[in-house]
Amino acid sequence: MTWAELAGLEVVHFRSGSIGEISTAAMREANIVHSRHYRVDHMESLFGLVASGLAVGVMPRLYVRGYDPARLAVVALTGPVVRRRLIFLHRDRLAEEHPEAAALARDLVQMLPAALRES
Repeated sequence: MTWAELAGLEVVHFRSGSIGEISTAAMREANIVHSRHYRVDHMESLFGLVASGLAVGVMPRLYVRGYDPARLAVVALTGPVVRRRLIFLHRDRLAEEHPEAAALARDLVQMLPAALRES
């Protein structure tokens, strides 16, 4: 589904933070107007509006992983493709202070890129 196909629908999304900035820019590019009736700041509020049929929601794919597909349909939006960069932060002395946590961090850094591409 393209962003332009959202025209005329009641579209809710997180308007604050980096997610809000990215989705607002993509919506603006496709001449989509966000909902004037609903404002959401929490994932469950967005899911509730969508599940009740009051709106369609725009959110990162990562947020819907593991969500019950019987409650709502997850449809990828295309044109424009929206991407965001993720970074992994940890304490400078993590390996020294918490060796097991450091090992987990190394594993995540290696495995996360492939896992995100597959989803």
